[in-house]
This record gives sequence, structure tokens and C-alpha cells, in this order.
Amino acid sequence: MRARTMILVLVALVGAKLALDHFGDADLFWHLRLGLETLERHELPTVVECSWTAGGAPYLANDWLAQILLALAFLAGGFPGVAVFKALLIALVAVLLFLAAESRSQGNVRASGLAVGLSLFVAAGHFIARPLLFGHLCLAAELLLLELVARGRTRAALGLPVVFALWINTHGSWPIGFGPLAATLASGFLPLRFGRLAARALPPGARSMLCLGACLSIAALFVNPIGPALVERPFALVGGNAPLDAVQEWAPVPWTDPSAWILVGLALALFLTSWRSRKPLPLFELGFAAVLLLAALRAARLHSALALVAAPLLAEQLAGIVSPRGLREERLNLAVAAVAVLLLGGVGALRLAGTAAEIRTIAPIAAVDLLRARGLEKEPGFHYFDWGGYLVFRDVPTYVDGRLEPFLGSSNIFARYLEIERKGDVTRLEGEGVRWVLARPGTPIATGVAQRPGWTRLFNDAGSELWLRE
Repeated sequence: MRARTMILVLVALVGAKLALDHFGDADLFWHLRLGLETLERHELPTVVECSWTAGGAPYLANDWLAQILLALAFLAGGFPGVAVFKALLIALVAVLLFLAAESRSQGNVRASGLAVGLSLFVAAGHFIARPLLFGHLCLAAELLLLELVARGRTRAALGLPVVFALWINTHGSWPIGFGPLAATLASGFLPLRFGRLAARALPPGARSMLCLGACLSIAALFVNPIGPALVERPFALVGGNAPLDAVQEWAPVPWTDPSAWILVGLALALFLTSWRSRKPLPLFELGFAAVLLLAALRAARLHSALALVAAPLLAEQLAGIVSPRGLREERLNLAVAAVAVLLLGGVGALRLAGTAAEIRTIAPIAAVDLLRARGLEKEPGFHYFDWGGYLVFRDVPTYVDGRLEPFLGSSNIFARYLEIERKGDVTRLEGEGVRWVLARPGTPIATGVAQRPGWTRLFNDAGSELWLRE
């Protein structure tokens, strides 16, 4: 087996294994529910359903295609089917990223493998079963297309609108994709140089094809079943006054969180390899990576985007340090690949077998089972925000959930939820007619209902408590 083939197998296996390490988070459940309903009804949802506070409010199905694909995986194999689908998707991301890194490093497969391996490790915490996966896929595909253009295959720019058409219909992270595109265009039109820091030279014809690709990509954003509102949505969400930092993935990353230092480690690795390799430094690409680093420190959900963008840049600099020669023993390469398949495949199979157990740590399954058994699921309730998605999946109307926008703005539901949750304001809950509370043990709201006359605890375990108002 050639070295390139072996490394391709390894990065795909590592990507799949990392994807299986964490199944998903609570938002997966409402994405599945909406995907299943779309398949059943043959139409996109336009209003909020399964919420007693925001029911009937307008809803923008911005992740509709990703939700359908996740729902199809669920129908094919249940939650393990979703896990396998996710692993295959991340394996594809790893392969695309390797091909982009290989092009950037001028064929140095060893440098490319190291760079992609590090990037996958940094991004692994975001390899969860959600539409964000398709954002990873589209970003990796875009990076590869831009590398092909830079290497003289200028018609690859015509693939960009296809990527953006898929991107906007699967996940709202598509604006990030215009960063690498803008950096590549800037390199073609602004041939600046400051010592080693210089704009990357592009081949003849690349500028015009990139401009055409960029214009078609903007037009492709409107190839969606919702219209201009889907294009406006990311800017309206981020530019609004919503308390997004109350949602963990939108909050700044505290320095006590290891992921912050992992991110800094990636930046430091890129800096040290750039200093050591003495290769030219791509001015605009590194500038975009620096902006993305600052943004990632302010919002955890951008970690994976930075990791993917950094991979080809890191491979380029590693190519000045790591020799492209080596790994020429084809039998040894085959043996290494076979061992990796057995080891990583075995670990992945064990993780897959534990999918049901992991879901029990994400969702309050037993508490919701009891809620439904007592016939209380249609009564007004209050619950921990992260569990809203699972309640939607189980057809229990929510107080608030990850669909988010209907609970923001003039409705003020999310802000109201935060105030009640943090203060344990049971009086306000009772005034809203709440009959049950599903809370995490030890939180202010759990303590509040425990001390309030007229509330009875129906269920508790290590992760949840279910209280009923008599």
C-alpha cells in the first residue's frame, strides 16, 4: 500500500472514530422530529408546533435539508444509524481536508496527514449529530475547490455555487465560507508583500473564474425553498439583541475550559511551524485565520471552523520541516492500515454499542416516560433549556427549546426563561399556570419548587427531577 493511500485511510478512520466518541447533544432530537414530520407531510414547517409558549409563531426551517437527511438515517437504523451516518460524514470531511492540505503542501502527504490529524483533534468536540456537520462538510469541500483553483484547475471555481447551495439549505454557518473565498480573491487582486508575509500568487485565469464563482455562489444562496429570509437569517440572529451568550455554544470560552487551550495550541503550532519552516506566509489566508481565532474565543461553536481552515495552512508550513520521503515499505504500510482498521474500528464499534447509554445521559428519558404515563405531557410545564429538544421529539409541548428565534425578540420567552431558571422564581411559574417542572438537581428552580408548598416530587435521579403542582 502506498504511503498516500495509507494516510488517507488513517485520517478517514480517525475522523470516523472521533465522530463516534460523542453522539450528539440535546438539539439533535428536535432536528429529528422536524425532519420526520417534513418527510411525513411533504412540506416544510412554517409555524412553531409542540410549544405551549410559542405555538403558532412563525418558524423558519433553515436546516430543513440536514433535518431530512438525519431523519432518513434515523429511519434506517435508529440512533445507531444516525451515529454511523455522522461517522461517514466526518470521514468524508477528513478526506476532503487531507486532499486540500496535500495540494497546499505540494504533495507532502506526511505533512498533510499530521496537519489534518491535529485539526480533527481540535474540532472533535463539535463532531456531534446536528446540521452543523454539513457546515463542516461544505467548508472542507470549499477549501479543496479553492486549492484546485490555486493549482491551475481554475474551472473548479464553478463548483463553489454548488457548495453554497447545499450549505444554505443544511446549516446557517454558510457566511463563514465567504472568508476563505474572499482571502483567495484578495490574493489575486492585491499582490502585497511584507517580507515572508505575502499574497499568494494565482495562476492565469484564476481571478476571473473566482469572481464568476463568487457571483454564482451569492446567487446560489437564493436557491432555497424559503427565499431571501433564509439568507438574512444568520445576520438577524447574530446582529440582534438576543442573549445568545446564555447558550453555551455561543458564549465566550473561559480559560478554565481545556478547549480554549487546545485552540491556543493550534494557533501556537501554526506560529511555530511558520517560524521554523521559513516558507512564504500567505497574507490574507493567515489574516482570515487570525480573525477566526478571535471569533472562536468569543463563541465556542466556531472552534471547528478554525480547525478546518487551519489544516491546509499548517500542512503548507509543515512541508518545510517534514520530509516528503519515507513510508516506502508498502507491506508495512498495509500492515499499519490493517491494524488501524482493527483498532479504530473496534473502538468505534464499542462506542456505537453504547449509543443508547449515551442518549440516557443527554435526555431525561425516565422522567418523560413518567410524565407521559401520568397523562401530564399536554399540561403547561417548565424545564431545563437543553431538554426542550427531547421534549419536542417525545411530543411534549415545551416552554423553550433550541429552535430559539421564536422564543426571542418581542415574545421575550427566552429572557423570561433565563430569569425564572436563575432566580428560581416559582411564583412567576405558578402565575403562568405551570403544572410541572423538569429540572436539574441543585439548580435554583429545583430548590425553589422543593421549598414551595403544593409541589410534589414525582421522580428524581442523578440528572433530573420531576415536580408536579397539585
